[in-house]
Amino acid sequence: MSSRGQIERVSRGVYRLPYYPVSDVAQYIEAVLWPQGLVAVLSHESALLLHRLSDVSPAQIHNRPKRPPRASADPESYADSPR
Repeated sequence: MSSRGQIERVSRGVYRLPYYPVSDVAQYIEAVLWPQGLVAVLSHESALLLHRLSDVSPAQIHNRPKRPPRASADPESYADSPR
């Protein structure tokens, strides 16, 4: 499909459809799409810039592997505890 021009290879394991416009945040999307089922999230200055909390453009995109959700505390288990 890539050789026929139907898809465009962006990076290892990441492809895009060439007839769709490129997003303003395409570089961030590419940074968090890791091959082999790994999931990443933006962090540090990259996350601040994406959420418009900073006007500084980082020299590199910062990301880290996404952590599994933490077990939530059950509020009823604290009902009988002394204060």
